[in-house]
Amino acid sequence: MNLVVLLLFLAAGELSGWMAVTLAAGAVLAELVRRLGGYESLRAARWSFLPLAFSSSGSPLYIWIDPARTAASAAEEMSPAYAAAVEGLATPGMLVLMLAAIIVGAAIGAWLGSPLWKRGQARIYIRKA
Repeated sequence: MNLVVLLLFLAAGELSGWMAVTLAAGAVLAELVRRLGGYESLRAARWSFLPLAFSSSGSPLYIWIDPARTAASAAEEMSPAYAAAVEGLATPGMLVLMLAAIIVGAAIGAWLGSPLWKRGQARIYIRKA
């Protein structure tokens, strides 16, 4: 899925270095968690949501990595008021909040995905029998 997102951003000319790195790293780490934990393990499936959720953090990371460039880019595309608002968000507290929101989102995704995973596993076992 991350490959599709990466290709779409590349085709649109919006792919940044950090975004490409986080998309690729998140996908690889999620797959590694599944492989090490076992593909038939619900626990491994749940834990794999965490790196997958962090994989889309590359684009907003620019707000903290290069706030001046982000504000200048925002001013080109939007109003100066919007650029000032974006620049005001580049605080350590907002970074912590973003990271916490990603963790909460991953937990919610794992919780919502569990019944689907269980149903899929049941179908696999039925086919094997």
